[in-house]
This record gives sequence, C-alpha cells and structure tokens, in this order.
Amino acid sequence: MFRPGLAGIALTALALIAPCATADTAPADSAAFGTVDFVEGVVSVKTAGGVQSSPKSGDTIVPGSTLTTGPNGEIHVTTVDQGFVALRPNTVMRVDSYRAEGGDDDNMALSLVKGSFRAITGWIGQFNRESDKVVTPTATIGIRGTDHEPSYVAPEDAAALGEEAGTYDKVNDGGSFIDNGHGRTEVDPNQSGFASFKHTEAPRRLDHVPKFYHPSRNEQRIESRKQFVRQNMLARHTERQNVWARQHPERAQRLLEHNRQIEQQMRRPNQQGMTQQRSPYANRAPTPATTKRSPYGNATGYAGQGVRQPAPNAQRTPAAANHQAPATVRRSPAPAYTKPVPKKPKPQQ
Repeated sequence: MFRPGLAGIALTALALIAPCATADTAPADSAAFGTVDFVEGVVSVKTAGGVQSSPKSGDTIVPGSTLTTGPNGEIHVTTVDQGFVALRPNTVMRVDSYRAEGGDDDNMALSLVKGSFRAITGWIGQFNRESDKVVTPTATIGIRGTDHEPSYVAPEDAAALGEEAGTYDKVNDGGSFIDNGHGRTEVDPNQSGFASFKHTEAPRRLDHVPKFYHPSRNEQRIESRKQFVRQNMLARHTERQNVWARQHPERAQRLLEHNRQIEQQMRRPNQQGMTQQRSPYANRAPTPATTKRSPYGNATGYAGQGVRQPAPNAQRTPAAANHQAPATVRRSPAPAYTKPVPKKPKPQQ
C-alpha cells in the first residue's frame, strides 16, 4: 500500500534548492536496470557487448542486456525504480533503454522477442507513463501504472498454445493500451487485449483470457514481492527526486507539482475502500476494505450496517455452518402472549 504525504516532503525540499545548488553525486545504481533476486532453471543474460553469463541472485542487470529463459527457466528482477519483472519459461526479453533518476526524463523501454513476463511497474510507470513501454514484433504496449502480463506468440508457437499469433496483454491492476499503427485499444483490469501478427487490423479486447495465461510455480513469491516493492516505491522515488531537483532547479517545480497530483490519484482507490493488493489468480472481485461476510447470509458490512442478524433461537443450516448463504433460516414461532395473573396477598397471622 502506498505511503501518504511523500510528495509533500519533496515540495518542502524544493525551498532549499536555490541556496544549496550543490553537485550531488549520481546514485551508485544509476546505470543499472535492476537486481536479480530469484533464478530457477536454465536462464542466461547477454550484455550489449556480447558477454553471456548464467545469472544468480544479487547480480546487476544493465540496459542493453538480453534475458533468455529455457523451458523450465524463470528469473525475477527488482528494477531500480522499485518495479518488478518476472520472466516466464521460453521467453526472450531485451532492455532497450532505462533511466531511473527521479526526474522528468526517466524512461523504460523493453523488447519482448518471444514468450511472456509479468511486470509490476515502479515509479516510471506511475509518474512518467508516456515513457514506459513494451515493444513486440507486432505492437507497442503502453503502461498506466500497471500489474500486467505482456505476451508475444510467434507464428511457429501458435498451434501448440492454441491461440492466434500476435501480441497479448493481460491486465491485473491499473491499465495499459496496445497500439499497432492501425489503432489503439485500452485494456482494463481483468481484461486481455490482442494485436494480430497479420498486422491488418486495429488491436481489440478479447472476450476471454487466453489459455496460456496461468500461474507459475512461483506466483506466490511474485505476489509477496509486489507488496514489498510497492510499499517502498514512493520513499525511494522521493529520495531520487530530491537529488534530481537540486541538479535541475529550473525544471523542479513543474515536476514536483505533476508528481504530487499523480500521488493523489494513486491513493484515491484506497480512500474509496478498494483493496489493490490481490492476486490476479484469486478468481474473485475486489472487496471493500471494511467488508465482513456474515455466515448467516450474503449481506456485507459490520453489525448495525446492513448485516442480517440471526434470531437468538435461529437454527443454522449446514450451508451456514460452511459460511455459505443458507437457503432458508428456520425460526421457532414466538410464544403466545399471556396476561400475567396478579398474586393474592398472603393473610396476616
């Protein structure tokens, strides 16, 4: 869950920019894309200079690198902007460009050559949305602060996967769009979009989730890392942003005001009581933060706020015992009213 008030801290720091325009040193990881924090199976990384290696946890991935996974391979990378990328098996992805210094020129461009990955966007996807994209052989996927799963099905793999060749994107949280030059289609949570390999028509939203989308063996780990990076994203972004603002005072005010508005939008779903942190494979709709299910019926809320309360002598059915809505609730009939008879006073001795 996002921490409130961090943009205000950055705005306060702006007041110190004029008197202390010192030369801040660049962060140690300013030239990095991210850090490997999980590897399974056969995985390789090849740099832009042609050096190939088998990565391990703790290794640094730099822009220009190509990541490749085998049939049982998977690699997870935490990006510098506190995002998260998890490559699925049989995937080839290249980091074309990347900058995460907290400024208005932060950007990320990934090329998905084949396969699929799941990405939880960091601060670039939140504050620099126009500069966060995934490119495939048939389309460009744009980001709007997203937990999504881009996929590219090559023509030679289409028959085995049982889906048409082309670019897919499944959105779990946030949103994305697919653009192929013939048109642009917005993709919302719990939807999938598609751009055909034939490249003769605009992208479209699908009426189903493609069969190849299914949880991996490490999906629970991805969920836990998602919560971790999101809890730390704004704090890390503020640190980088303040350094960048001191180096670029002429552009700082506009950037900080823009980011403050974005941060308010990011917190708005939580203020409406919606739970953002949920597994896309949980097969359930978002539930209000204050929801409490009654074992006696379908009503939700706390006692006194719309929950159907059982009578003291109500008999719970087996369905109610299993926390399901009972078909009927049987209540004993109320006893007939009888007027009390006054007692006769005892005679005095």
